[in-house]
Amino acid sequence: MALCALLCCGFPLWAEPTPAGGAQLVFGVSQAWAMPFARFDDGQLRGGILFDLMQEIAAKLGSKPQFLVLPPKRVEAVLQAGEVDLHCLVSPLWLHQEVPAHRWTATLLRMDDVLLAPAKFAASELDLDRAQGASVGLVVSYLYPRLDAALASGRLRREDAPTQELVFEKLLRGRSDFGVGNSLIADWFNKRRPVGQRLKTLQTLASLETACVLSPLPRMDPARIKVAVQQLLREGAMDRILQRYR
Repeated sequence: MALCALLCCGFPLWAEPTPAGGAQLVFGVSQAWAMPFARFDDGQLRGGILFDLMQEIAAKLGSKPQFLVLPPKRVEAVLQAGEVDLHCLVSPLWLHQEVPAHRWTATLLRMDDVLLAPAKFAASELDLDRAQGASVGLVVSYLYPRLDAALASGRLRREDAPTQELVFEKLLRGRSDFGVGNSLIADWFNKRRPVGQRLKTLQTLASLETACVLSPLPRMDPARIKVAVQQLLREGAMDRILQRYR
């Protein structure tokens, strides 16, 4: 969504030995992700769309990946400081600082942010311009431009959670009136719950193209990294990865 995971946050760093002659590639991963994008075991990234994608990028570059799992509010700072080389499946609109175009790879995946409500919510849509006093579950430190006006005026109240899955759990428990999340994560969440506990999608708030953003000084030639991502796209790697989680 970043500098002291090792110093003060305690999230482990998982790595395998660097291949002979190959530079190590370090990926920053926000702990806010949930399945199907990320499966965490004891704070370590062990599966999901992001895991598979980053493994393929590293393999294409003849390297092994390191995954640095970070709180969402720390990822951007760690990237800027050069402590990680890449942060993947990110939109420029999610970042607090503008990143030059040359530091972005080709687009990897289009994502939808959706507004969610409990199944019992009667209306099929929420008029954001008329909402008054409702609470909306959001991931801490994440930016939601479509909600800026409603949040700034107090017509919506922000109810933060550290992960998207916890946003959904709080919504089910009545801790918030509405929630915002990625559509694929919401679908995954719903498939694993009884019909009466599934969340209702009211509307799409934003559809955004996502890519990998590089640090100012990655450990590998940035042009080489971007070429590797482009090759993976041409080979259909992203489609193959998504198919595993449908």
